[in-house]
Amino acid sequence: IGTADSDASYWKLIKQQQPDLVLLDLGLGGSTTVGVEICRHTKEAYPMVKVLIFTGEILNEKLWVDVLDAGADGIILKTGELLTRADVVSVMGGKSLVFNEPIIKRIVEVFKHTVSKQTARQEAMQNGLKAAVAVPLSVAKRAYEVMPYAEKMVVKGNKTAVTDALVATMMARTAVLGALFNVKINLESIKDQAFVDETAKEVAVLEKQAIEYEQKILAQAGVSKSVVS
Repeated sequence: IGTADSDASYWKLIKQQQPDLVLLDLGLGGSTTVGVEICRHTKEAYPMVKVLIFTGEILNEKLWVDVLDAGADGIILKTGELLTRADVVSVMGGKSLVFNEPIIKRIVEVFKHTVSKQTARQEAMQNGLKAAVAVPLSVAKRAYEVMPYAEKMVVKGNKTAVTDALVATMMARTAVLGALFNVKINLESIKDQAFVDETAKEVAVLEKQAIEYEQKILAQAGVSKSVVS
């Protein structure tokens, strides 16, 4: 039997004498977050050691879920009731949530269900944003496809239609850039970084191509950049 009043003394003690059971106050490391990590590392380093969490976070069901995910074998709440032999036996026997089990289990189930719904909602929103990116990106690509036809009209078409071809060129470039603006806005809200990076590169290439192609066509028609700048 041993006691520790700090994170450092805890690790020193557990290395000296590996216990069967650890009664871990989540405030040992200075914060409940540190306490959860102490629990996690204890279970990783000493999987046979039972860890019973002692906490005053009576209404913090998220914290309970965190410590259970960290491998805790049981939770005792600081409600004024003493830790009993039955509690210890329960933990050593592999039964978790040893204090006020029906209430805690119900709260944890509700919390997990709520988190699951929130996760599903977030995933749906992310998929929606990706779809919102795909549509204007497709529009930008189709608008860019107009530019080669406009170029042919300038180079080989009727001279009286050159101005019409130039207008088509500038409208196509504007359509490309306008659609890509929409893509960029939606990318800011997407959390899939790989998707964001890949799409951003595609946007940058298409944007550069549209601007340069427009200038090429204008130059072929003998129109200076100052006319459209």
